[in-house]
Amino acid sequence: MMADNCLNKHCECEKVEPRPENCAKLLELNDLKIRPAMRKISTSEWCNLQEAIRQAFYGVWCVIKNIVGFLCYIIRKLECLEKKVDSLCGTVKCQNDSIAEVLSVLKEQPVTPCEVGCDKC
Repeated sequence: MMADNCLNKHCECEKVEPRPENCAKLLELNDLKIRPAMRKISTSEWCNLQEAIRQAFYGVWCVIKNIVGFLCYIIRKLECLEKKVDSLCGTVKCQNDSIAEVLSVLKEQPVTPCEVGCDKC
C-alpha cells in the first residue's frame, strides 16, 4: 500500500469526491500536495533528500489517485448517457415508423372538409 511508503505524518491523502463542483478542489489538492513537495526536494539537505522524495511521490500518487477516481466517474456517466441516447433513438425510430404509417393511411383516404366552423376542428 502506498501509505506504507510514507513514514512521515505529512503523508495524508485527501479523497476528493468526483463531482463537477469538486474540480477546483482537485486542482487545489495538486497545489497543496505536489508543489510544496517538489519545493522541499529542491531545498532539502542531502541527508533529508530521501524522505523529501518519498513525500513528493506520495503527493503525486495522491493526486493521480483522485484523478483516476474522476476519470472513472466520467466514464460511468458517459456509459449511462450512451444507454439513454440509445433508448431515445429506439423511441424516435418507433415514433417515426408510426408517423409514416399514419401518413400512408391518410394519403390513401380523401380529406373530408370540416363540418363545423374551422376554429372548432
